[in-house]
Amino acid sequence: MNRDNLVWGVLLILAGVLFMADSLNLIHINVWGLIWPVALIAFGLSVLWGYYNDPKDALVESLAVPLEATQEAVLAIAFGAGQLTLRAGAAAGNLLDATLGGGAESAIQRTGSRTSVTLKRKWALENMTNWQKEANDWQIRVAKNIPLSLKLEGGASQTDADLRDLQVRDLKVGTGASQTHITLPASAGATTAHFETGMAQVTITVPSGVAARIKVSSGLAEIDVDQSRFPKNGDIYESPGYTTAVNRVDMHIETGLGSVRVG
Repeated sequence: MNRDNLVWGVLLILAGVLFMADSLNLIHINVWGLIWPVALIAFGLSVLWGYYNDPKDALVESLAVPLEATQEAVLAIAFGAGQLTLRAGAAAGNLLDATLGGGAESAIQRTGSRTSVTLKRKWALENMTNWQKEANDWQIRVAKNIPLSLKLEGGASQTDADLRDLQVRDLKVGTGASQTHITLPASAGATTAHFETGMAQVTITVPSGVAARIKVSSGLAEIDVDQSRFPKNGDIYESPGYTTAVNRVDMHIETGLGSVRVG
């Protein structure tokens, strides 16, 4: 039985019982005044029913973007609630492979050898009331050897982006109330990275052999930077030999509440 049919059926029966009791003078209440509160309760029950006992399959879309003549790429991902996993390892001949729980609005633009891909979470009522893992799980794999500009925007989400084997030259990450783990590129040359976080727990892993310069602007956040690798000098944390390192990251972190760990 569909959960909405059950919940709203119970609501109609309850409303009928209340009207009958009122007409027989068994109770003396404003039945109409109860309709909206009861409707809200019924909607809440519908959401809970979907969490614990939804037999429907979650909507999961697949997306493959062919590499074609791509020599550089721009990838922008706007993701709300749920879990986002990003890795290297698109199939041969593809720039990007993705499975997108809950579906996505996608846009692909090719200009010469430059390919831009935008993925945006679909905001539908079904996604809001369907709490199966698959309905809120995005898994994305990107081609290894293509220079990449990457922008990640998340809400109340869990993000695990392992960029170790990707050629990310420019990285922008914006998060709200989230848990975010980013592993930076290991051999992309010079990378710039900008993190803007709210009430989030953010872990940034800098691979061994990669130098970093880190500037942090924080409010009440807890900041933990590994100073054995990135000694602090004034307002900047910087690896010894940063300016001459082949692989290095220039990082700016802006954060309010929560915590940020760099190591």
